[in-house]
Amino acid sequence: MTTDDFLQGLRSGSGVNCIFRAGDLGGMIAVYPFNGVFVLHWEEYRDEEHRNRGDYRRDEMHRFEAAEDVLAFVERSGYPASGFHS
Repeated sequence: MTTDDFLQGLRSGSGVNCIFRAGDLGGMIAVYPFNGVFVLHWEEYRDEEHRNRGDYRRDEMHRFEAAEDVLAFVERSGYPASGFHS
């Protein structure tokens, strides 16, 4: 997905997702529009923990006013637009 595709996916209302794996860590980042803002939900867990939310390494929600702010946040966190899909 290109940067333009990422932004268009958010603005169109469909949202974007990234499923990732790094060593024994896996997770997902989901971003979708909701009530006039963009919500980012980030889950990260070790393989054996994926069924128990209480053991997740990361379980966060963030709200952003602009699609560009979401893109800047995920890219700063090491997840470029190219890792997402709609």
